[in-house]
Amino acid sequence: MSNSELNVEGFRQVLTAYVESRLPRRLRRFLGVSDVVQSVCCVVHARRDQFRGGSDYEFRNWLLTIAEHKIIDSLRLYRRRQCPPKHRLTVAAITPHVAVERTAEDLAALTDQAHLLLTSLGSLPADVRNVVLLRYIRKMTFPEIAAELNSTESTCRRRWFEGLETLGRRLGELVE
Repeated sequence: MSNSELNVEGFRQVLTAYVESRLPRRLRRFLGVSDVVQSVCCVVHARRDQFRGGSDYEFRNWLLTIAEHKIIDSLRLYRRRQCPPKHRLTVAAITPHVAVERTAEDLAALTDQAHLLLTSLGSLPADVRNVVLLRYIRKMTFPEIAAELNSTESTCRRRWFEGLETLGRRLGELVE
């Protein structure tokens, strides 16, 4: 199969079905399936000289790989738009040891959870947020947190509890 023979239109139906199966339903009203498919077609057209396969099967797999990357890119862009800059924390700071699944839907679910948590954490008052982050990210004890923040241990415990209650309430409201 030469580069001049590459025909995305012959695979559009397969591509559309693949994107529909991978794009989470709850995000389809924000990220249209046809938009992702069209984006894949544009990439394929621009990069057709990079295709090294020789069969329809290899071309189909190349298309689906590009589609998977476009879905992930679209989800990332969507999340950046949903999270105001002042509340942005990195997912790596909150979930440093989480193994990310390979499918776009698994990644989207994990990213949704992290996004909800980050947004909720970012909206906590600074003194409460600091205690929660020190407790869970740096794994500090309450006496260590009190020394770090120049506060009392009881104040740190109260702020930690307040943060957990607020996060639980906000996350419960967002999930329902």
